[in-house]
Amino acid sequence: LSRLSSFSEDMHERGLSVTTEILDFHTLPAPEHIADMLQVEPEQEIVYINRLRYSEKSPIAINISYLNLPDSVTIAENELERKGSLWALLEDKGVPLITVDKTIKSVLANEDNAKLLKISIGAPLLLVEGVLYTT
Repeated sequence: LSRLSSFSEDMHERGLSVTTEILDFHTLPAPEHIADMLQVEPEQEIVYINRLRYSEKSPIAINISYLNLPDSVTIAENELERKGSLWALLEDKGVPLITVDKTIKSVLANEDNAKLLKISIGAPLLLVEGVLYTT
């Protein structure tokens, strides 16, 4: 990829409308596997955001984000609801996104994902895991 683009930007470039439903937004102690990815100590407080993304009013993606924000930066659920794009909100807060490491693999929909996406349990999905770096 030659440039970073968000889900919202990608959909808008394709001429598709995007809406987001925030399913969960809170802080939590970093689980060990997430702490490893974020390069923080296990149990360090991080932000957890779970969103259901829609295009043309159809659910098409579940987006789970774990954020290790700089001490000087906070974000609130209502700010994210207003802005719509997490990447745009972070840039507004002075946290520029420099690079991302992404892994894409095929998985089968579990009961929770199938219900949210309105698909059959066991339907094929793409799982995209990414780590965003800000500096």
